[in-house]
Amino acid sequence: MEIYNVITIIEREKGDELIGMYKNAGLKNIMSTLGRGTTMTNEFTFYDRQKTEKVIVNAFANKEQTKQLIEEATNKLYIDIPGHGLLVAVPVKSVSNKNALSVFTEEKMTGGKPKMEFAYELVVVIINEGHGDQVMKAARKAGAVGGTIFHAKGTGSREKDKFINLSIAHEKDIIYIVAKTDQKTAIMKQIDEECGLKTEVEAVSFSLPVSEVAGLRIK
Repeated sequence: MEIYNVITIIEREKGDELIGMYKNAGLKNIMSTLGRGTTMTNEFTFYDRQKTEKVIVNAFANKEQTKQLIEEATNKLYIDIPGHGLLVAVPVKSVSNKNALSVFTEEKMTGGKPKMEFAYELVVVIINEGHGDQVMKAARKAGAVGGTIFHAKGTGSREKDKFINLSIAHEKDIIYIVAKTDQKTAIMKQIDEECGLKTEVEAVSFSLPVSEVAGLRIK
């Protein structure tokens, strides 16, 4: 049984309705946080940023639940149309033990490997608080069409508050950028060159494969 971490980003006023859809699909231990979206108003000429208040909702789901959630979000929230939100399904490759997923889902084990060829990837960027616009400016140079920024707090050790020169006990922002797989490396490289560990931003990034995506604006 393949398991996915289904992440949806949508306007805050639609958050309760979206969470209801997660519940209707049989998902439990649904997690949500607030964020700020950055999008572009014109795909061909000038790229003016629109900052909108977002909610990020995620939970674990099997293949059937993921399909149901996408269908309901498409029919009721029009999430397949760019500008109405973004939904991605990240396959879970492994778990700590066969019962670990029961904390989040009714499934006891995955029972199979997800395919490992993906058209899109989720780029996750961890940065010092307040530098989101700077990172997105760099990402856009490499082809990113938008991202979602939300706040987090690092929990570093008391003995050492830096790891590989990265402050880990300070206020942080996290950025989600969904990109085509063939653009992902260029985006991460551009962010590292302009906002990496040698800068005040101290950006570190990694990517996750995406099995399903709805609502992505394609350049």
